[in-house]
Amino acid sequence: MDYDVTLVEERKMKSVFERYLTLWVGLCILAGYFSRKWIITAKGKEWFNKRFLPFLTPVTIIEVSVMFMLVKICTNTKNWFPKEKP
Repeated sequence: MDYDVTLVEERKMKSVFERYLTLWVGLCILAGYFSRKWIITAKGKEWFNKRFLPFLTPVTIIEVSVMFMLVKICTNTKNWFPKEKP
């Protein structure tokens, strides 16, 4: 019986994590879209391509790498949410 409850709890935690991950990725995409439109309007497409993108590219690579590591860590719920000892 304890095994079944643990499986249900793990599935709930994965579902919650998936929702937060979807929200995080969605917010990043929206922020990127609107900031791109705003910067191009304010500074111009040439400035965006020559000044902003070279600065942003390494930051984006680091952020995506960290996100993948967190997804790997958090989806392994047995290590992330240890069982309480009786």
